[in-house]
Amino acid sequence: MRAALIAGAEIDFATPDEVKGIVKQALADDRVASIVLKLRNADVMPATGVAVLDLGYPPAGRVWDLRNIWVSGIDPTASVANAIAVVCIGTPPADGTLATTGLDPSESVTRFATIPNNATFNRGVATILSEEHLFVVVAGAASTTQLVAAAQVMSSNERKAERNDW
Repeated sequence: MRAALIAGAEIDFATPDEVKGIVKQALADDRVASIVLKLRNADVMPATGVAVLDLGYPPAGRVWDLRNIWVSGIDPTASVANAIAVVCIGTPPADGTLATTGLDPSESVTRFATIPNNATFNRGVATILSEEHLFVVVAGAASTTQLVAAAQVMSSNERKAERNDW
């Protein structure tokens, strides 16, 4: 990267905390129509054999449009033996409760029969409202397997979201 300084000019670089503050402020601003966010969560497969990786939820007044999601082990190039993953939108169950509560099929967006895997969605196919979570349920992997889920969402102002934006 090249930079030229002119006498009397100032350059101000934002710290990571300042950047987070700017993004948080932009998300709260009603004038901001849309912004792209990258989400990530990691967990270790518990002895119960089912892990829930919660990627979060939109703040009040915002909606998320899921664009891409990736599920893998800690090494994104290595297979996770015997594991399947279900990408869901709704209320995430607590780890270890799926055996008794089950998973609501209406919350399922897509399923991966092998890990690593990813999916891309067109606008409006998988919309997450402010009271819903985006989460991934992984089953079948050996306990202590490290798991990662990452997603890209378009965060839009709920009041300003137009049908053609979705």
